[in-house]
Amino acid sequence: EYEKYLASGEEGVADDLYTLNLYEMSFYYAGNTFLREKNYEKAYEYFTKFEKLGRSDTPTDCRFQYNYANTANQLDKDAEPLALYQKCIDIDCNKDACYFAIAQIHRKNDNVEKMMSVVTYGLDSLGQAGNRYYSRFLLLYQIQELKDATEVMKKAQDFAQKASGADINTYLTNMNQAVKYYEEVIPMYEKVMKYPGVDDKTNANYSKAKSGIEVCKSSIE
Repeated sequence: EYEKYLASGEEGVADDLYTLNLYEMSFYYAGNTFLREKNYEKAYEYFTKFEKLGRSDTPTDCRFQYNYANTANQLDKDAEPLALYQKCIDIDCNKDACYFAIAQIHRKNDNVEKMMSVVTYGLDSLGQAGNRYYSRFLLLYQIQELKDATEVMKKAQDFAQKASGADINTYLTNMNQAVKYYEEVIPMYEKVMKYPGVDDKTNANYSKAKSGIEVCKSSIE
């Protein structure tokens, strides 16, 4: 209906900035309505139309940019939400949430190096104060570090198992290998413990790493 009016050619229409603004904002409102209904395809369609209007306030509109990024992310577009989340970060809009979303996208794509780079930035540079996603960053960090440590720990335990009940030469050969892996995994567990836990899950992972170190040292002895 706004389009009919704006294209009518009636006197005064060209100067009716109030109605023009309502027309443009209708795309924004439509996008938000579809987003609330979790109709991400339609929300994305209308957010894209709104952006293409080229309004001067769109690049710095935190709510729009963040909703647009989340909508694109729901549709698994990956490259686009990464760029949109970066726009939010550039205008200091929900930085903690945006960095966490970026980390999750990298995790989903099995890009561990990029994920850990973003996660450590979230822990070290964003800090804990005022960072609503600190515990989530920490959990992602711990899960990945524990995963790497567990793989090495399993190798150590496999060699220790092979040594059990064997003759002395076989025992020494396998236990020497086990000790190498036990020594290798200790600093990996220490990396898990770089940041103290802040809730039940992260405290449990911290304790798991601490117990792992104790097992390694005992096994080496």
